Amino acid sequence: MRKIICLMTAVFVLGAVPVYAGCEFCKFHKSMSSEDWLAKKMEKMTSSLELTEEQIPQVKKLIEEKIKRKQAIFEKSMDDIEMIKEEYSAKIQELLSDEQKVQYEAMQKEWKEDSMKGSSYEHKGSGHEMKGSGSEMMGSDSEEK
Repeated sequence: MRKIICLMTAVFVLGAVPVYAGCEFCKFHKSMSSEDWLAKKMEKMTSSLELTEEQIPQVKKLIEEKIKRKQAIFEKSMDDIEMIKEEYSAKIQELLSDEQKVQYEAMQKEWKEDSMKGSSYEHKGSGHEMKGSGSEMMGSDSEEK
């Protein structure tokens, strides 16, 4: 019984990691479109660094490239976490009776619903997209906040 509880706890924690990791991003950008974020970033860099007319499009292009690369890494890590979650969920289900499996599946559904409450983002597997917008906003890091 103790092993089952430990394994169920592990699945819950692993299942919550992708959502919570992404939701810090959500909380910061909740009211900002990707275009607004990029414009704000460029405005700050242009004024703070006194970028020349020649530098502005070059810097903007580099920031856009960085955003795309970070998004790809984010999506890959989310896919990896989802694979781990599914692997351990299957292992736990192997230990459970048919009745326990039904309860376990209901628990997983409840955990997933609870983890997505209150977000203006759609959490779809590895995707983490703002409703009605693209996911290209993944360019944020601590220096950009």
